[in-house]
Amino acid sequence: MANIQFTGIEKRRFLRLPVSIRIKFRRISDGNVVGHQKLTKDISIAGIKFLSDELIPVSSYLKVNLSFKENLKPLEFICQVMWVKSLYNDESY
Repeated sequence: MANIQFTGIEKRRFLRLPVSIRIKFRRISDGNVVGHQKLTKDISIAGIKFLSDELIPVSSYLKVNLSFKENLKPLEFICQVMWVKSLYNDESY
């Protein structure tokens, strides 16, 4: 079991777990067929945080595939981007 430590006061409605899980996604709101693969920074019941080198506009729809372990079937779902934060002089989001 991972040793997860929480610091500070959590003001979110749902607990966010700081875990790295392989995520594959592609934008479907504009017909984009290019897929991307990243690692999550954290996840919760209501959302997933990950870094991207490409700006994904707010309100975009993504088809997402989460792979927890090699021998388990990936979890697939469609989600909507709720917010984006620019990092590193607009080189990461």
